[in-house]
Amino acid sequence: MSLRPIFAAILLATGVSHADEQKRSEPTVGTPNSEGYAAVRKPLKEFALPVKGDIRNISVTPDAKRLVFHELANKEDGTGVSRVSVMELATGKVTRLQEWPQMAMQRMLAIAPDGKSVVLEELKDGSAGRYDLETGKRVQRYGSPKDKPVGSLHVSPDGKQMAGGSRDFGAVYWDLERGEVHHAALDFVSNKAGFLVYPLSARKTLLVIALPAKKGDPTKLVLVEPDTGGTRPVTEIAENFNICFDEAGKTLYVFRQGNPDKVVWTRNELWDVDTAKITRTIDLKPPMSSIALTLTRDGRYLFLHQYMMQQAVVWDISRGKPVAVAGPENGGFSAFTITPDGGILIGIYGNWVEGSLLADKIGLFDTSPLVR
Repeated sequence: MSLRPIFAAILLATGVSHADEQKRSEPTVGTPNSEGYAAVRKPLKEFALPVKGDIRNISVTPDAKRLVFHELANKEDGTGVSRVSVMELATGKVTRLQEWPQMAMQRMLAIAPDGKSVVLEELKDGSAGRYDLETGKRVQRYGSPKDKPVGSLHVSPDGKQMAGGSRDFGAVYWDLERGEVHHAALDFVSNKAGFLVYPLSARKTLLVIALPAKKGDPTKLVLVEPDTGGTRPVTEIAENFNICFDEAGKTLYVFRQGNPDKVVWTRNELWDVDTAKITRTIDLKPPMSSIALTLTRDGRYLFLHQYMMQQAVVWDISRGKPVAVAGPENGGFSAFTITPDGGILIGIYGNWVEGSLLADKIGLFDTSPLVR
């Protein structure tokens, strides 16, 4: 699961701009270095970056054979486009999957567990489509009730369910294997507030994040059972936060920043989905700001995209401490992703030159020794 969208949504909902994020991060960030850490500096394999646009999101198939990336670029006539492409990591061959006007801001959702297809949000009509990674063709379309637009689509960690939010229908969710679509009312969500919907693996339970109706209100996390309409409040959060799930859909990880005035991660809460109760709180030391968070499938390790140097810092979640760093000695990643077990990190990277990160390569880094 990609984490940038939820973090950006929370920043937007709480009135924190990207400029504010940068300003606040600089004096409070704990900048990692390789002293005392295991370090992976050189890639197993690298390619020249095959596109010239701004890469916003990347994802790798579980077998690490293909990389899917979302690019914002300008055409020769000056118009912007949003593209999703797939790259064969054995050969470097690139196949275009889809292209939209840049204003659509299309983003990829999830690669199927078998690594053969990817679900993309269409945005033109509020639907989503499954695209074959070998042929680049759309093989299935997922429409919403009455074809009404649905926003902020998210796919469960096991790749079998998808959910989103609709002003007309509340929560909308799909069985991606059968193509079935359902909806559930969200009576507890204010009409003035936006909301995000996340499906959990192997169950119909949905996590609904109700954004604040006005400044000063908390964000509410609520578990919803679509078949019964039952709700179970999880928690309310005033500061910025991020979420992850384990693959089995039994544990919700809530990463919190503690102090709204300091954009650094300070703790991780583990919530039991069946009881909607917190089972453990882990302080993250030292607090560290980041661009994005990615959790391994088993929930043991967190890959934090560190803000200042933009390298990947590997945290042992059980101890709440960084244990390793990955990335070039004098460079960083503009974006990276990991295989489900964390054994391979694939990133778009380059060197820092006069204060700018010149990310011009794609590299495969062997991080398996870091997550044993």
